[in-house]
Amino acid sequence: MKYMNRRDSNASDEPKRLRYGLNMLMNTLTGTPITIIENINGNWQEIIDKKFYPYCSPGKVKNGCLTISVSDPSLVQEIQWQSHTILVRLRDLLGDESITQIKVSVGR
Repeated sequence: MKYMNRRDSNASDEPKRLRYGLNMLMNTLTGTPITIIENINGNWQEIIDKKFYPYCSPGKVKNGCLTISVSDPSLVQEIQWQSHTILVRLRDLLGDESITQIKVSVGR
């Protein structure tokens, strides 16, 4: 078995290949590229209303549907009422309509 030397020119390509593989896997499993999921997670404070931020988090994204997990059942309806605003913020952030639906579930 050959081990890669740090000075090997291919060593810097390893993270790119891994990222490409992860992106392909996520796209196949969920229909969503990993960059979209990273953008949502990284910008969650700007996407969700400040009063809800401590009590909810982005969950899975599958086929254009973002599932938001809330810690309290009473927040489900509140987040559903905010879904149009959340979708607009997502479109502004992502620059497209890759997220077209919001689903809310209890459990964090």
